[in-house]
Amino acid sequence: MMLKIKEVAEWFQVTPKTIRKEIKRGNLPAVKIGSTWRINAENLKTYLEQNETSHKSLGCLPGSE
Repeated sequence: MMLKIKEVAEWFQVTPKTIRKEIKRGNLPAVKIGSTWRINAENLKTYLEQNETSHKSLGCLPGSE
């Protein structure tokens, strides 16, 4: 599943700018399709797992504890 920046930002209650910064820094893999950035759901999951202990993640998935 491919997600838009806006969808990811809403999910984690951050601004789209925050998501774009993570993409630009190379921390969050994304692909540009036309003029829209898309984030693979599996890449997002990996990003969260890698950043879970470093406190740099965007947050946690809703419903997970």
